[in-house]
Amino acid sequence: MQRSSYQFPLLNFFFSVEMIENSSKDACSQLSEERDSFYQSLLEKEKVSHSADQTLIEHQKLLKQFQEKYSELRQASKEKLKRYKTKLAEQEREFTRQIARYETEMNHMRNQLKSEQSDRGKIMKEKNEIDQSLDIILRRANEDFFDIDDTDFM
Repeated sequence: MQRSSYQFPLLNFFFSVEMIENSSKDACSQLSEERDSFYQSLLEKEKVSHSADQTLIEHQKLLKQFQEKYSELRQASKEKLKRYKTKLAEQEREFTRQIARYETEMNHMRNQLKSEQSDRGKIMKEKNEIDQSLDIILRRANEDFFDIDDTDFM
């Protein structure tokens, strides 16, 4: 065997070269497949990345819209609250004026009541005095009448 290998060194060389070529082709083919696989994977990742970027952009737009809407609603709420506070303050002032007016009317009515009670008291006192005077007059009239009756018949 050594002899044949030695005798045909070119054949061994070509055979080795052919094996190396086949091995090289297999390696190149395998590398090419891996490259294509990596390239496809890269394309898929780019698509996912692009999709994620688009989603992020959409979410940022939505967030901005929500923030703007929130600001609008907050401002509208502040204005509404301010109007309510103003209206409430005006109502409080009106209630204060009404209370003052009612208190004035109550004081006036109390004074009138006191005056009427005082007048009633005076009238009652005068009535009692008149009643007493009438009683006295009536008693005297009765006495005078009975005195006249007694003297006329005697």
